[in-house]
Amino acid sequence: MDLLALLKPLPTEAELRQMASEAVPKTTDIYYVDYRDNLNHKCYEEAAEAVLQGGEPYEFIQMIDESIWDWDVDINQYMMDAKATISSRLEGYDEGQIEDIDELINEQTDYIRELIFDRDHSTPVDDLIRNTRDYTLRVHLCSNYEGLDSMWNIRRSGATYDDYMKQMVDALNLNPALVKQELDNVECECVGEWPDMPDRNGNEFVSYLHFGRELNESCSLSQLCLIGTLDPAELKDFTGKIKFFKGANLGLFNPWNGSGSMIEMSLLKDMEIDVNKLGESEYDHFSAHIDSQHHYSMDSVYGPTRKFWGEGVTLS
Repeated sequence: MDLLALLKPLPTEAELRQMASEAVPKTTDIYYVDYRDNLNHKCYEEAAEAVLQGGEPYEFIQMIDESIWDWDVDINQYMMDAKATISSRLEGYDEGQIEDIDELINEQTDYIRELIFDRDHSTPVDDLIRNTRDYTLRVHLCSNYEGLDSMWNIRRSGATYDDYMKQMVDALNLNPALVKQELDNVECECVGEWPDMPDRNGNEFVSYLHFGRELNESCSLSQLCLIGTLDPAELKDFTGKIKFFKGANLGLFNPWNGSGSMIEMSLLKDMEIDVNKLGESEYDHFSAHIDSQHHYSMDSVYGPTRKFWGEGVTLS
């Protein structure tokens, strides 16, 4: 009698794959993110800055994906457990067949790995974002005129409703005639035309009193600057619009030398800014920055508490 005919047939590929499907858990978690793991690092803030400056949002997420590609620390354990389970189910084979069976199981390694990944329910990117403290954000009103002159120089020549002053007044929907009154209150002479625009009354983004105070503290080439905090998750869908909510702080700041006002104006209502929208020239637009990634940072200049940055913004 042929002894080979007495041996139990080796399992087929289909049988092994069925066993593998049953051996791998219905759900797996192959990526482990510690509560101390986060995106509060320079490289990620640089990537966030690139998105705010016109880069593709997917590049920020892709960078996170690339940084965790080798974090699948649990896949080897899943693999060993699955193979051990399959081996335990293959009983009744001759001792001489064991080596062949082990080889057949190892040939299914790629299939088992695919099953493990397909059933993975871990969310490492979301977990990292959730562990990350919001970034601090500045949005500047840029202009062909660079910025507002210091109040000392403005007083010498007289304040005029033109150049950067006009762009600030218009961006905040202020009535120039009422701005002139406020400047008179801080003993700053106004020259030229300051037209009355009554349709703006009641629709201003800031109060005239606080605007006058910020102007009175302005330093050379300061820019209008809105501040807030940014949840990194918001970057995924960014197309250029940033919404600041009522109560957000704003003021005057020069990112090139670190000078600025007290940043004590508050929005009287929500304000949505489109960084893709241009004004009269290509230089007239709002520009958004992660605070630590754009010249002098407010954190380093003012040394503020978190309360200074106010509530979070939303991106769209």
